[in-house]
Amino acid sequence: MGFLKFVYIIRVYVYYIIFYISNLFRMSTGYSIQGSHAADFLSANVSETLTIGNTGLATTIRIYDCNAPLNGYLLTSSNGVFTINDASDSLPTRVGIGSTNPLPNATLQVAGTLLTSNIGTYATNTNNTLFFNNTNLANISNISVSGQTNTIGTGQTTLVLGNNTGAQSLILSDINTAQWKITTAGNNLNFYNDNPTGGVFTTSRFHINQNGNVGTNNNTFDDGSGNATVAGTLGVTGTSTFTGAVAANGGLTTTTLTASGNSTITGTLNAQNLICGSNSSALTVATNKLSVNMNSKTYSVFTCSTTTNIQTVTVTNDIMGGQAVVYITAGAAISIYGNNNPLGGTGVKSSYTTVSLANGAKAILLIASDGNTKYVSCAAYV
Repeated sequence: MGFLKFVYIIRVYVYYIIFYISNLFRMSTGYSIQGSHAADFLSANVSETLTIGNTGLATTIRIYDCNAPLNGYLLTSSNGVFTINDASDSLPTRVGIGSTNPLPNATLQVAGTLLTSNIGTYATNTNNTLFFNNTNLANISNISVSGQTNTIGTGQTTLVLGNNTGAQSLILSDINTAQWKITTAGNNLNFYNDNPTGGVFTTSRFHINQNGNVGTNNNTFDDGSGNATVAGTLGVTGTSTFTGAVAANGGLTTTTLTASGNSTITGTLNAQNLICGSNSSALTVATNKLSVNMNSKTYSVFTCSTTTNIQTVTVTNDIMGGQAVVYITAGAAISIYGNNNPLGGTGVKSSYTTVSLANGAKAILLIASDGNTKYVSCAAYV
């Protein structure tokens, strides 16, 4: 019995080998396979071998196996559009060629490499969105984005990143430790560049808020005052105008700087034109003493109208390089004591002799400080 079984197995193998070899010879030309299928078409020498059409709208071919018509696909040509649809539901277009408005669930899957000159969405599709979900788009370069009129709001929108679900970010880099991260936070735009570890950015280098105010580091400008704070150096080739204050911890370089608020610059200010406006404060003379508070400012302006002599000048809160000018108007005949009387006051040195003013006359008293000595000069103007 074992020998007969062995002979049977050998005969089966020989049969299949002969069948396979004969098929190779049979399929060597189109003529050799004619008649071996349900339908064989072989043209003698005409490129358009087979036509399938319909006098009405659309022509469809169904392809399936396992005797299950709903498990296959429908190949359809209609109005110049070729589509491949799931036979179980002919409505969702899976693949479309020449289609102008595929449904949102249209899919095209390529197991290998897809080479194309353009990837885009359809203008007639209200979704009009190209999605890359959880996809590494490495080695993609030379991307051109063309806007479309009235896609969002009015005007032309070229590129929109993000949605309305919260903060969004964009990272630009050439190496891991040289990256710029641009993020949104409501109506604010932040820029980070701090050599991140593991892609974590912690320090905002530069930001713009919804009022158009600009700042660096972690300073924010939500009050809308127009303030500008710079941790490094701010260079402007034209005119810098701020409705609020300017604080520059590094350097500030500008052609023209206009700031209506109090500005603090601990670095260097380089300006071709610098206009320092100052509000004047009115001073009074009490018991022949003029008291001047310089408020730790570099430059101060005061006015004084008096009917009594000025015998003493006291200067407080003066700083190195601080200067003050006092515009004096005499309400009666008065004298402003100088070095010959002498002028009183702690640390005060005068360079003039006593100035006498008639009623209505004017004088200018100048004060300069080195942080210790107060240098006072005075002149009458008739």
